[in-house]
Amino acid sequence: MAPLLFWSDATHLTSFGSASLWPIYMYFGSLSKYTRGMPTEFAAHHVAYIPSLPDGLQDYYMHVYGTAMSNDILTFCKRELMQRVWLLLLDDDFLEAYENGILVKCGDGVTRRIFPRILTYSADYPEKILITALKPLSKHPCPRCLVSKDDLCSAGSADDMVHRRANQRTDTPALRRDIAKARKLVFKGAALGSKRVQSLLGSRSLNPIQGAFSARLAHFGLNHYQLFAPDLMHEFELGVWKNTFIHLLRLLAAQGPNAVQEFNRRMRQMPTFGRDTIRKFWHDVSSRKQLTARDFEDFLAVMHHACV
Repeated sequence: MAPLLFWSDATHLTSFGSASLWPIYMYFGSLSKYTRGMPTEFAAHHVAYIPSLPDGLQDYYMHVYGTAMSNDILTFCKRELMQRVWLLLLDDDFLEAYENGILVKCGDGVTRRIFPRILTYSADYPEKILITALKPLSKHPCPRCLVSKDDLCSAGSADDMVHRRANQRTDTPALRRDIAKARKLVFKGAALGSKRVQSLLGSRSLNPIQGAFSARLAHFGLNHYQLFAPDLMHEFELGVWKNTFIHLLRLLAAQGPNAVQEFNRRMRQMPTFGRDTIRKFWHDVSSRKQLTARDFEDFLAVMHHACV
């Protein structure tokens, strides 16, 4: 088996302007995570770049239909574009290799039949919602389970884990039929937020988008909702921990400017330590200027070291 780990992330190339790239990378899960994490090993393979919608799309829509494109239709086209890219990647050749394997002469000289298997797809929350065709921050915001938004306050508790395991999202034939019915209504003129469309998909917070992973791999028994693993960098280091850090700075600011200055002084005096060489904070930490995920990771390690 050849375990495949996919990862994608839209990236802005400049501080000003609209230049951006949206790459898709692939790693082999059979390699050590320490090898995959070293840029000098070149373990990441560029699979594709996701294009953006053409600039002339709205002009073309106006020319054909005689009216401006609504925001809902524009969003629908963006979601469709993402799925079409993955439909091109999961082509017939890949499905043939997925089902029957592919003969590969390995490094030891032995020819083996290799079966590619997709284990995980790592992305930030907006991309996960885009790929799974969910409504962002809706009644059921999780791409892996059907936990209600009202129950998110219980995250981390034992009851919450039981609820998540008991209410996992499942790609079933009935679900695919409901999506197909909703798409048929949309292409016949029904609004995306109409009652007829919502009656089919609203209870699961889905959009009338047929996912590429579902269309290509569902008949192999793959539940594509379970592919989307948590993204530590985006969901914790730049999410939960960043917000906690900001709240701690607000508590310090409430004690007066001297407390903030003392905090910055102590952070600059903290020496490097650890096997991964936690870096020193030479600049003004409280200003939070140009802090990266690595900076928040180092700061978390510093706080843990100080508490211990």
